[in-house]
Amino acid sequence: MPAAPLLLRELENSASEISAIKNQLVTDYGSPVYFPFQDGRGGFRPREAYLAKVPKAVVDIIAGLRPESGWGGLEQLLVSSQAGGRNGVKQAYAGFCADPILKKAIEIRAVRQAIAYYAASGFSVEDVGARESYDLRVIRGDEIRHVEVKGSQGHVQKVILTRNEVTHANEFDRTDLVVVADIRWERRLDGSISTEDGVMSVHPDWRPSPENLKPLSYEYVLD
Repeated sequence: MPAAPLLLRELENSASEISAIKNQLVTDYGSPVYFPFQDGRGGFRPREAYLAKVPKAVVDIIAGLRPESGWGGLEQLLVSSQAGGRNGVKQAYAGFCADPILKKAIEIRAVRQAIAYYAASGFSVEDVGARESYDLRVIRGDEIRHVEVKGSQGHVQKVILTRNEVTHANEFDRTDLVVVADIRWERRLDGSISTEDGVMSVHPDWRPSPENLKPLSYEYVLD
């Protein structure tokens, strides 16, 4: 059991990631699916009667749900990634990952690989992901491009986009989409993660086409 109670506001910080897990379960297994959280008229909250059963992906992003025991942490074995999407394995989303440490490591590797690509092409590169709705601003002479970067540990046929990312790509003509797939990774004994370059594809002057956009969730304003 956790050393202290988990407050609802702490869970709300991960609400979007938790909702994405449910959406992925529906995609994989169809609807309806059992899920221990609800995000409806009363806001984001647990289904109290069923909270004893929680998907592993949710436990991975809410550290306080993980029991104090001998498994995990420094006792865990080295784990390597598995490539998905080939030979009948379900395709992976770039941008969806339940483990926040792994997710960040994959993102960093993808951005670094994109930086190296544009630098080798003669662009000066600025990482603006911390303050903008895109990841890189690249400049070569009078040419200015904005770059959205998505990374995945598996084969990629879909990417998850935020509303701001879609809006920006539609408004700024020279927006590139860079997707880095099959990023291999390994978890060290101290819990940190090492990564290797993946397979990169570049989509210049990218505009998200409406027919290819699929809503994963909605915000509903009450009357």
